[in-house]
Amino acid sequence: MQSHTKNTRFFFMMMLALFSLGNSIAKECATQQHQQKQKNTLEVKKGEEFTISLDSNPSTGYSWHMTNPPSKYLIEFVGSEHKPPKKGLIGASGVEEWKFKALNKTGNTFIEMKYYRPWKKDVPAAETKTYKVYVK
Repeated sequence: MQSHTKNTRFFFMMMLALFSLGNSIAKECATQQHQQKQKNTLEVKKGEEFTISLDSNPSTGYSWHMTNPPSKYLIEFVGSEHKPPKKGLIGASGVEEWKFKALNKTGNTFIEMKYYRPWKKDVPAAETKTYKVYVK
């Protein structure tokens, strides 16, 4: 009978430990998602230029594409360029910088960027980033 009690106690202790672990993992995931949402929210002033920088490695065939441009009444796309890594490592990833300018109206809009190989039409993007931009 003592063995059964020990097994039951052990079982409940393990369940409590797993529950606690699962709870802390869920909290960590929620925190990371919240931080990611905050990171993808931009506040800019009317007339201000801003840049979205995205890790990119064109040697793999992947590049960023603006799949949902911002409202043309709020934001103007200025241009984009790829900046290679500071160290001249062949095949190393660099950064794509996408430059925008807020126009003279207030409001909010979205910019959606997708990272994919343009010749692979039926393959989903490797990564998607959506930015909410507030023009104040």
